Amino acid sequence: MFRNYIKIAFRSLLKNKSYVIINTLGMGTAIATCIIAYLNYDFNNKFDRDQEHFDEIYHVVSVRDYNDGEQPYGITPLKFSEFMDPETSAIDEIVRIIPAYGSVKIKEEVLETNILFADPSVFNVFSFEILKGGIRDFEGPEIVITEEAALKYFGNSDPIGQTVEHIVDDQPKPYTVIAVIKDLPENSSLEFVEAIAPMDNYRYVVKDLYDQMWNYWSTTFVRLKDPSKMALVEAEMNKIIPEQNEAREDFKLLRFELMPLDGMADRGQNSEIWSMWLTRGVPAAAIVGPMVMALLLMLLACFNYTNTSIAMSGRRLKEIGLRKVMGGLRKQLMFQFILENMVLCLFALFVGIMIAELIIPYYNSMWDFVTLRIDYLENRDLLLFMFILILLVGLIAGSYPSYFVSSFEATPILRGTVKFGGNTVLSKVLLSLQLSISLIAIVAAFVFIHNAKFQENFDLGFNRDQIIYTYVNNGQEYENLSNALRSYEEIDQIAGTEQHILSYTGGMTIDLNDEEYQVEAYRVGHDYFDIMDIEVLEGRGFREDSETDMNESVVANEMFLKEFNIQNPIGQRIMWNDSVSLYIVGVVENTFTNALWGPVEPILFRPAKKEDFQRIVLKTSPENMIKAHEILGEEYSKLFPFRIYNGVYMNDEMAEEKVVNRNIVTIFTFLGVVALILSVTGLYAMISLNLLKRTKEIGVRKVVGASVPSLIMKLNKPFMIIVLASVVLGCVTSYFLVDGLLSMIWEHYASPNAGSMFIGSLILVVVALVTVTGKVFKAASVNPVESLRSE
Repeated sequence: MFRNYIKIAFRSLLKNKSYVIINTLGMGTAIATCIIAYLNYDFNNKFDRDQEHFDEIYHVVSVRDYNDGEQPYGITPLKFSEFMDPETSAIDEIVRIIPAYGSVKIKEEVLETNILFADPSVFNVFSFEILKGGIRDFEGPEIVITEEAALKYFGNSDPIGQTVEHIVDDQPKPYTVIAVIKDLPENSSLEFVEAIAPMDNYRYVVKDLYDQMWNYWSTTFVRLKDPSKMALVEAEMNKIIPEQNEAREDFKLLRFELMPLDGMADRGQNSEIWSMWLTRGVPAAAIVGPMVMALLLMLLACFNYTNTSIAMSGRRLKEIGLRKVMGGLRKQLMFQFILENMVLCLFALFVGIMIAELIIPYYNSMWDFVTLRIDYLENRDLLLFMFILILLVGLIAGSYPSYFVSSFEATPILRGTVKFGGNTVLSKVLLSLQLSISLIAIVAAFVFIHNAKFQENFDLGFNRDQIIYTYVNNGQEYENLSNALRSYEEIDQIAGTEQHILSYTGGMTIDLNDEEYQVEAYRVGHDYFDIMDIEVLEGRGFREDSETDMNESVVANEMFLKEFNIQNPIGQRIMWNDSVSLYIVGVVENTFTNALWGPVEPILFRPAKKEDFQRIVLKTSPENMIKAHEILGEEYSKLFPFRIYNGVYMNDEMAEEKVVNRNIVTIFTFLGVVALILSVTGLYAMISLNLLKRTKEIGVRKVVGASVPSLIMKLNKPFMIIVLASVVLGCVTSYFLVDGLLSMIWEHYASPNAGSMFIGSLILVVVALVTVTGKVFKAASVNPVESLRSE
């Protein structure tokens, strides 16, 4: 019996090849986007799940009182671990890790690398697959490198026993390679790691490490085999708080907390936790964008299938009538039609898999932080997802057509009194929704293009187009490098600073009006405002070599005055750390230190001592940017031959905004094109069958004198009403949907505007008009003799 159903299903599909091709390609494209959206979500959802002890690892966070709220930080004082010995506390393991970017020397070659300084227990807490060598005590001048690093450092030579020299203050610190570990996956918090060295060696990077253990920080993890001990461990940790706050009056904590490894990457990406030194999760835009695309395309494909199924059903009325006369039951007919739909969905699945295989490499190239792979044998969840997807799509898209078509009685069908197809209320509603979704996608693409231009020209309150900077270790290095650069005419201005906008942020605890607050703070050189084109609105900036400014002067931004309701700022007294009096000497315009992702923060600037300079900043003309970058690199390499030059164009700090904008434009452009094709296909099918029903009417009207233009106007009217209704619905929906998507991603963006909606609507109307008019013109131009003869 089932075999006969299968035979009939294949015969029916083979008779309607165009219908099968249209729906297979449409559904296949939608399935491909669903697969990509799922893999994208799964990539982020499985962050760190390669860890064997995933459910036992907890991240220790420090919680501070921050401006009427609480703010967790992803770091703890280095001293913390001394109070949490696994031998005497409830924890099973504890590990401190500190990422350090730097240079290593392999024989005569200097390479950049990412070293992780860690306690020996790192190999008991985290899972690393050892490919070569072995790890015992992990102490002294030993180093473990990844497979990729081994290839980078030593090529095809055996790395075990080889020497890696870490360059610290231009002096080599030699390590011996004792093991090679497998590269960590990209959705791992430690994916950046190329080498792991014992924590004790960090004292060569920070000279006063053991004298200032409360002042230096690490990311700390504990392993708890029994989760019920969490409360006990947290109570033990918080016994440290009084000593921590006594040692760091400028950075007092409320408590320490344990947070599971599960979700840590997302908490860092969403800025729920500050000072996250590890790899963060996938940005929300990169997850939501593909999901929205997949959902809309799948809806379109289902609507298109339902519409074309209903439209094409008129061709099978006699089959339905005969089967009913011969005793066929309605449920058997419904099962037949649903089975045909499931077979079609199965074809679409194979097409979707092939399309996904083609698209995934391109999708991976769009994002630096995502690498998707289709592994059918390993990823059983993907197979389950595809099975459920096909089952749901088959039932949802095929249920109504099968129910509706099987409802007709045999007698009126065989008498020829039933003529049906393409003109039902449901068909019109589904077509309107298809066209609306197409318009939403088109409008979204234009809105994001407009938003990219808006954000590119957005005034951030500082110069980002003519600035290049790089890193130095102290004032002497700054002085040497700046002296070497001053003779070049391509460089207009040079300044030094300890901290730099979009590169590093500090913080201050201040007392104002008998209340304690945390504010963003930067220590900068006296000419920082000038080189960065930060406008001083009131008062003045810092004076060079002014002892008074160094000891007690601050410059506030506009938001600081607004946040704390300061009317007359110059001379306003601020207490720092309960003991130091500072006075506002100037007010500068607001600077968007969170770029366009977050709100403008209240900021205080303080003068930096020259010996504490950590960055050298250059200003040049736009046409000399590349040349100035090359000059800076050449002089840097001459002065510091054992370091890798890492100069940064200030505008590159905005690269993530550009990438997100560009990729979302790509996503919605793809969605818009596919959606438009599917919608036009549905519109064409509806028109074709509607005109087929009205063949006699068209012939009669022409016989009695109707002109081709008048027929076109009359026949176009119902379809253009559908198109115009879709335009209204699409514009209204796109405004709220796209604005909501923009607000999820950015704090500052260009809202959907009338121009984007007008262009999108115009494209939709023109395409629909050409489709409808072309088909109607052809039907209206037929000789009425032929039309009436066909009846």
